[in-house]
Amino acid sequence: MKHTLLVMVLAITSLGLYACDGCGSGAGQAGWGIMPSNSQHFIGLRVRHRSFLTQPHSIGNMTSGGSNDYFVRAEISGRYSLKNGLMLLATMPFQFGQTGMQMQYGLGDMALTIAGSILEPNESESFKHQLMGGLGIETPTGHFQFDHEIPAVVQQGSKSWDLTSMLMYSLRYNKSGMQLECNYKYSGVNTEHYQFGQMFSGALRAFRTLDINSWRFVPSLAVTQEVWGQDVQDTRYDIDVKYTGGSLLTAAAGLDIFTTRFSVGVEYGRSLHSHIAEGYSSLKHHAQVRLLLFII
Repeated sequence: MKHTLLVMVLAITSLGLYACDGCGSGAGQAGWGIMPSNSQHFIGLRVRHRSFLTQPHSIGNMTSGGSNDYFVRAEISGRYSLKNGLMLLATMPFQFGQTGMQMQYGLGDMALTIAGSILEPNESESFKHQLMGGLGIETPTGHFQFDHEIPAVVQQGSKSWDLTSMLMYSLRYNKSGMQLECNYKYSGVNTEHYQFGQMFSGALRAFRTLDINSWRFVPSLAVTQEVWGQDVQDTRYDIDVKYTGGSLLTAAAGLDIFTTRFSVGVEYGRSLHSHIAEGYSSLKHHAQVRLLLFII
């Protein structure tokens, strides 16, 4: 099967003050899904939706009555294949976030990643495997302004330069396969001395291919674990932000359809275990739709 899962986790961790003190925020983001590993360039559109339930809680003399929080990320993405098996991936997101009565939307942080094979892929007739790695950078193109009444989670960007890394191993036997990947994001310090928490994620995806004429159908099941640290409100004084950080275990089912000119995919997932914002927030569900157009 000529497909590779390449996951970029562009995460925005949570800050809670006022309306949603412990909201789940982005708590990680869904990955790229299953992408072709051939040398074709492509441009794509992806829309991701996550919803969280925040329980009532107090911070000092203030009380939050709880809320249903929604986060939508629509992004234009592209891949340009370079020589020697390297590929350049770019993402330009537009984000919408609502927590309690607070709502923000606008251009997010653009990202650029370069990835390639670490080991030469095995290309036997029935058995194939490949190890890939990638390094990336996230640019401060999204708006961010620290405000006690506007949680950082609903802001469009981080206003910092962030580094990302990825390691992925794929294994396929005949029409069945699995992919295991790990991602790490190092969040830098922005000009307001605010730093979002560092994040690590790992995912295991099982898939099977079904060819009908010139169409290829790829159903998949995935389990993802995400862990991220607390935000720091002011790095000069090492002041942590309460109700940030946590962990999330999710399960999802998806379907991707490939042709020679385009690919479409959908995915839906739910939480297996949430410990977000000191337990006050939990993921209800997430969904994703995506479209890729291959450039000849």
